Amino acid sequence: MFRVNGDTLSKSINRCVIYPEKGQVELDDSLIVLRPKTFKLLLLLSEKPGEVFSKAQILDNIWSDKVVEDQAVFQSINEIRKEFGSNDIITTYPRRGYAWSCPNTSILDSNEVEKKAKPFSLFSSGDLFYKVIFSSLILLTILAVSIYLQASTSTSEKHKYTETVVATHDAILILPLEVENLHDSEKWVKFGAMQGLINKLIPTDNLTVFKLEDSIEILNRLSIEEKKDVSNIFKKSGASIVLKTSISGVPGDYNVIYSLFTSSTVETKTLHAKSINTAIDTLALIFNKTLLSDLNISEEFMNNKLQNDLLAKAIQFMAIDDYPSASTFLKSVITTDKTNIYAQYLLAKVAGTLGDLELALKSTEVALNLIKGGADPHYENRLLYIYGTLQLGKGNIELANQTLLKAKDASAVQKDWLYYSYSQSMLGKVNQFNGNYNKAESLFITALQYQEMLECPMGIAQSHLDMSELYLAQQQKNKAVVSFKIAEALINKQGLRKAEPILTDLRIKISQF
Repeated sequence: MFRVNGDTLSKSINRCVIYPEKGQVELDDSLIVLRPKTFKLLLLLSEKPGEVFSKAQILDNIWSDKVVEDQAVFQSINEIRKEFGSNDIITTYPRRGYAWSCPNTSILDSNEVEKKAKPFSLFSSGDLFYKVIFSSLILLTILAVSIYLQASTSTSEKHKYTETVVATHDAILILPLEVENLHDSEKWVKFGAMQGLINKLIPTDNLTVFKLEDSIEILNRLSIEEKKDVSNIFKKSGASIVLKTSISGVPGDYNVIYSLFTSSTVETKTLHAKSINTAIDTLALIFNKTLLSDLNISEEFMNNKLQNDLLAKAIQFMAIDDYPSASTFLKSVITTDKTNIYAQYLLAKVAGTLGDLELALKSTEVALNLIKGGADPHYENRLLYIYGTLQLGKGNIELANQTLLKAKDASAVQKDWLYYSYSQSMLGKVNQFNGNYNKAESLFITALQYQEMLECPMGIAQSHLDMSELYLAQQQKNKAVVSFKIAEALINKQGLRKAEPILTDLRIKISQF
């Protein structure tokens, strides 16, 4: 029995035949083979052309045996559109679902296939003698060709052939990114950045990259406990390489920890990025470069592994606000390599947070001196900001002002707009301290504008709190209350736990005004 759709499509499709039992689709003169789940989705939609299926209905029908994200539906829809060469075969109804819109579609069962097309035969049923002769000739021909090929193959060619047969084929599995320490508005990174990274990896004849939905399906085979042991992922997936990544931080200041696993080794490293897109681009470059190597443990890897592991652990502790533990690991990194500017920079931040101004100053000065000596100046603007802030804390106002001006200019050159905003804000505090209220207000407004550009909730809230304090210093309580309420609403809405102590202190000041 045939069921035919009559909708229009921008791309002309004369014939689309779906074979449920074969899991195949004939599209004009082409044969399309989809993954089982994707084919089931195609069949679900095409059986009721024009009917809108919601994502929930699709998940219940296709993935009822496991828990998957909505991304699995998107991926399968995109796969079908790509194979058919048109987006129009499936119509998307925003916030409603999807409907099959491919014209001239037929669904054909196996019985109808047998009726419509008998297998081609060279001989009739009565030509047994000729069948035997013909079969014998075929066997003799195959035997003669195989003997000829065996005789004509040189020793070196045999060796080359053997190497080709035993050549390994690698398969890469990217795990969903760990984003527990990001703001809720950035949790999309878990699968969005995972998909972005997968798309940037370069497959080859000897290299397969698992698609996002493949990875999710593999992980669904594992229990929560099994997922904790990477060896189980290797067993269930057949992957030879697994990439595990976690991201923490705020817009303009992200820390990334990534671990590259093989069945017998693991290499953990860290990187810093101003945006999530930059982090993914950098990871893709690193990963593609790594895949071109032999994936063996090199001497350089052995020399750096300890430092990378210690840095990764320090960043993990920073992400959960355990600064004493982070400090311990950062000190260990610096003990093995005092020229590690990134470790010095992180230790300065951690020590400053813990109130250890002397250690923070020491780490900052060491790093800045390394840069003066020709080391990578990538963190110079941030180190200048930290140094200026520390000097302000010690009461060295003029030195703080000069250093923060340098930090602002260096941040502009680096296009590090987060620390450009921070520098503006801290310069505002210097001017507020000196009684230059108009200048301070201008600097705070600039800082707020850049935080809004970066869409950083914590930075936006801090800027409004800075403005509120400035207005209190000017005896302008009404303006102070307005800025305070804006900050308070944002902090409560976004759950900015770190800003709550500052909010509480300022609330008391306003109430006592």
